[in-house]
Amino acid sequence: MRLQLFEKITKQLPTNHTQPPFIIMLKSYVIISILALTSTTRAEEAGLRSSLDDLDESEWSGDELSNENAVKCDWLKPPFDLQCPEEGLTKLNGIVMEDVAPMTRYIEALPIMLNYTDHNGLLVTTYQGIREPQSRMAIHMHPFGGQTCVISGPPATVFLEGVPGSTEYPAGTCYYMPPGKFMVSSNLGDEDQNTIDILAGKASTVVCEPGWADVCRGRGCRFN
Repeated sequence: MRLQLFEKITKQLPTNHTQPPFIIMLKSYVIISILALTSTTRAEEAGLRSSLDDLDESEWSGDELSNENAVKCDWLKPPFDLQCPEEGLTKLNGIVMEDVAPMTRYIEALPIMLNYTDHNGLLVTTYQGIREPQSRMAIHMHPFGGQTCVISGPPATVFLEGVPGSTEYPAGTCYYMPPGKFMVSSNLGDEDQNTIDILAGKASTVVCEPGWADVCRGRGCRFN
C-alpha cells in the first residue's frame, strides 16, 4: 500500500527539473511525511480491527450508552458511589435543617419538561417544581450535579456543604449544584416558589436525611 502511494505521489513530481531545487526538496519532504504517517503494518491494522471488534458498542457509543453502563466507564464515573455516603444526616454545616424549615416535597409532581441523552450517554432531565412557603428540600446530593433556576416567587435560600451560612438566589437567576456536595434548597418566603431543575443521571438525586420516604406530597400536608 505504501509503495502504491509512493508511486502515485512521485508521478506528480516534475521530470524536466525545471522547478527550483527547494521546490523539489519540499515535495520530497511531503512524500516522506506521508509515508511515515501511513507506516502501520498489516499486522498492526489487523490487531487494531480485532480490538475494535471485541468492544461492546454500549461501552463507547454515546447513542447506545445507557445510564447503568455510563457509571461503569472510568470517564463517566461520578466522584462517589450512587448511594448516600452518610446516612441519617440532620445537620448541614452545623445547622439543624429542620430548625430552618420543615422538609417537604414539591406541591405536585408536574410533567417532565424535557428528557434526553447527552453525548456521554447520561440521561438529562428538566423538571418544573413548585415549593410552598416556609418549606425546604431534604438534605441531599446530586451524583452528576445539576442546576436550578428560580422562575418566580421568593428567592431560593440554598445551604451548601462547605459554604458558611446560606446563599439567596432571586427570581430570574440560576444556581449550580456541584456533584457530591450535600445541599438543601428552601423557600423561606410567603409565596409559592416556581423553579426549574436540570439534573443529569438516572439516579439524579440521592436523599440523605431520615424521614424523607414518609414525607407526603400536597399543599400544606406537612403542616396539618
